[in-house]
Amino acid sequence: QAVLTNATLIKAIESLSDWRTFGIYLGIPANTLETIAKDHPGDSRRCKDAIVEAWLHTNPSATWKDVMEAVGKLPDVAIAQSIKNVSPDQDLEPSTIYELLHTISDWYLLGTHLRIPDTKLDQIKQECPWSIHECLLKILQFWLRNGSNISWSSLGEAMAKM
Repeated sequence: QAVLTNATLIKAIESLSDWRTFGIYLGIPANTLETIAKDHPGDSRRCKDAIVEAWLHTNPSATWKDVMEAVGKLPDVAIAQSIKNVSPDQDLEPSTIYELLHTISDWYLLGTHLRIPDTKLDQIKQECPWSIHECLLKILQFWLRNGSNISWSSLGEAMAKM
């Protein structure tokens, strides 16, 4: 199952102009959408952030499949395609992954779940003994360059084991 977070979904819908319609397709109640519009008048970016937060708060087990179903209902095909292009089914980018994982504190365990050899993990530990984020970035770089099963699904599975 692909990892779905506020950051990845917000990135996916940044080109969306009709955030209310998308919110309706996500199943967000009309009164919630009205409250969001009143709280952030004229600020489309903050309204999109708020619908993502509201949706993920009420649907903590939401998946990219759910997002794609809502996207499929959008009348603007170009916008729908641009959102699909950010879907985790696409190639993984280190910056996106790093953003998703910035709260991971046990980078070594994640590296183990990503099947990074212990010798490499020990080497990384020696290179950056005081920086969790630097170690995390190094294991992700190694995984992206050398991993055999590089996908959002495998990253999600590794994170689920934590």
